Amino acid sequence: MNKSVLEKYFTEIDSNFDLQKINELEYFYTKNNNKIKIDLANERWSFEGVETGRNTVWNLKSEENIITMLLVFKLLKAGYSKENIILEKSFALGRYKKSAAYADIWLHKDKKQVICIEVKTPKEINKYTDVNGKHIRQLFSYLFQEKNIRIASYYSFDLDSRSDYFYNVEVDNNLLVAKNLEDLFARWNKVFNNKNLLDFSPFELKIDGKKFQDLKDISEKDSKILFNQFLTILNKNNYEQGKIIRKTIRSHSKGRWCWSKSSKDSSPSG
Repeated sequence: MNKSVLEKYFTEIDSNFDLQKINELEYFYTKNNNKIKIDLANERWSFEGVETGRNTVWNLKSEENIITMLLVFKLLKAGYSKENIILEKSFALGRYKKSAAYADIWLHKDKKQVICIEVKTPKEINKYTDVNGKHIRQLFSYLFQEKNIRIASYYSFDLDSRSDYFYNVEVDNNLLVAKNLEDLFARWNKVFNNKNLLDFSPFELKIDGKKFQDLKDISEKDSKILFNQFLTILNKNNYEQGKIIRKTIRSHSKGRWCWSKSSKDSSPSG
């Protein structure tokens, strides 16, 4: 990564937070009992006393780590403290729990009421928030692993517009009962909430449902995915055995949904 990228993010931090200068290349920031140090010469940062799962997060040669640092500054300003934060929270994944994964920022209140945030660069964020792509499942793997998560988010920051971008999933009872990762993803409504979590007091946020003006047109590709997920739900709930619905097909000629019940009960399609 070009050093100028770090310099641009540092300018953003310096203009919004009261940094104390040690020398031309070293700065520190204190708020309450929280202390952050930035070392521009060695492209490193540190957060005194915070819990971490691995030390790679301190490397500012990575743009993702720089954005993580920026978000930590913003979280402290919003009222969170090092006692509420874990950086690079580790997970044991896979059938035999042999593979490791790390959540970028883990906010917790006594290890409960968890908010899990995955940080992405502006170039990556669209890939990870594409509901039809494979990368989106990273966030849901954490959701399935940790039942105390209330909200899971992808986050990025755009330097040009100086804007925070959150893509939030709120956990409800429907998601909590998922049997596996694929079931969890199938139960999700495929709609991110984009509220800025920094606008709320710590752990007091509540993501409400989408309003009419928030709705977007559904693409043909998305409609096919929803159709297949609906069929999966029917199969799992044994509607065929219960003789509620015998067949579900799609009418390609007219582009409409067609329903067909048992042969004894015919009804018009559409």
